[in-house]
Amino acid sequence: MSDTVTRAPLRSQQLWIGHVQQWRHSGLSRVAYCEKHNIKRGSFYKGCAEAKLNQSIVKHRSAS
Repeated sequence: MSDTVTRAPLRSQQLWIGHVQQWRHSGLSRVAYCEKHNIKRGSFYKGCAEAKLNQSIVKHRSAS
């Protein structure tokens, strides 16, 4: 199966959190990571933003 991320109605937050973690540990630029994994840059940027937002919500909830 390919590592290609295709259009889907809603991407799992776990998928994007996983990609963000892999990208951060890869040492690659966002563009290079996207090219390596055949991810559209716009999708990756949106996924990063959504993952960051959801992680902030989780942190906020657990602090309450």
